[in-house]
Amino acid sequence: MSYSEKKKKKGKLILVSNREPYSHYFSKGKIFLKSTGGSLVSVLDPLMLKRGNTWIAWGSGSADFKVTDPKHRVKIGKDKNFYWLRRIKLSKKEVNNYYVGFSNRVIWPLVHLMVDKIQFNEEYWETYKEINERFANITVEQFKRSDFVWVQDYHLMLAPQLIRKKRKKAKIAFFFHLPWPPWEIFRILPWKREILKGILGADLIGFHIPLYAKNFLDCVEKEFGLKSKKGALKFEGRKILCRNFPLGIDFEKFQKTSESKKPVEIEKEIRKSLNAEFMLLGIDRIDYSKGIPNKLRAFNAFLKKHPSFQKKVVLVQLLTPSRAKTAEYKKLEKEIDVLAGEINGEYQKLFWVPIRCLDRFVQKERLVGYYKAADVALVTPLIDGMNLVAKEFIAANSKNNSALVLSSFAGASEELKEAIKVNPFNQNEMVEAIRKSLTIKPVTKRKKFKLLKKRVEKNDVSLWLENFLKEWEKLY
Repeated sequence: MSYSEKKKKKGKLILVSNREPYSHYFSKGKIFLKSTGGSLVSVLDPLMLKRGNTWIAWGSGSADFKVTDPKHRVKIGKDKNFYWLRRIKLSKKEVNNYYVGFSNRVIWPLVHLMVDKIQFNEEYWETYKEINERFANITVEQFKRSDFVWVQDYHLMLAPQLIRKKRKKAKIAFFFHLPWPPWEIFRILPWKREILKGILGADLIGFHIPLYAKNFLDCVEKEFGLKSKKGALKFEGRKILCRNFPLGIDFEKFQKTSESKKPVEIEKEIRKSLNAEFMLLGIDRIDYSKGIPNKLRAFNAFLKKHPSFQKKVVLVQLLTPSRAKTAEYKKLEKEIDVLAGEINGEYQKLFWVPIRCLDRFVQKERLVGYYKAADVALVTPLIDGMNLVAKEFIAANSKNNSALVLSSFAGASEELKEAIKVNPFNQNEMVEAIRKSLTIKPVTKRKKFKLLKKRVEKNDVSLWLENFLKEWEKLY
């Protein structure tokens, strides 16, 4: 009997996340359904269809509540393979305080070690508590004794304990998808005790890499005086397990897409438009943790130090709009635009522009076309929980003739050992990494890339899910 079959007999799964897997939206007077995308949705959605009960999430689509039943639910799937998407309504003020405010102006900069960007605000905190309580209450409404409850990420850190208060024997797990900061940073949070206690409501707590799990356990020890042994500790009479589970991508799906007709055509179109021998590729959400200005300045320094590469190399930087529309991100967007303009103004020649910044959402087939066209991917965040762009780039490149420059501070760097590692704060190191990526011997490059691909294929998103669920089951 398979693991999922055993679990189905034991109980259904209630998934609790800020982001919904599907949203409904208006277009030309009609209502359409679209997937919110991402590797996480791609693996959790089939799981829920097979044995799910309810997925609880914020209904953020423009037409989300035009299609729900009186209980704010919409059916996903058909026949026996379906689950209920239970949408939660949030007012504009609640979104501003809970999501834009506490989640993205307090927690996001805190865990990314950018304390100068934190905006402590009591109203943000009060709303965050209220929304977490709402998510928890709705979870309890849907809950049956045999069910498993899986809470996702930094938006809902109080929810596990709030659910636990009302359902003491509930089987609860929590996964934190961002870096967890060291105690020296975390301790500045005025509500640190409440946050830790909220997460400790779960029986299993997951992180991407061992360092994040260690940092979390250090914070628990410093705040509560509780020592852990091999990632296990006791809190309020319960055993809690803290483990690392590195998230992967849907490797097979990416590889199939890369071999299909349209991405191949897009690859040719991109290469033809560049008028250059080499293409560097950056794909980042507009966020200060991604280190985009550092990358542009390093490329500028590279062109200055190695003038022989002028007219030979182009940096294509895809900029995905940030989910949180804040003044900080608008300021960053302007900084990136000015920097790229200055560099292009200094170096561009007839038929050659060194940097091409594209600020728009790119459909998957076109995205894969960019991956395939690139000779080098520059994945250089200042800090990142995992960074799946690096893994997608590897999976999409079927010729095994590219190089990956990867920040040592991305969670993926722990796994992708054959990448060219770089400190994004060290400009000289960045310049040397770019030079090395463009001059590496083809035989060496192919050998390293094949090893990277083997790792990404083996540690895909399905393995992440399987390992997490198996570890969870062991606890009961």
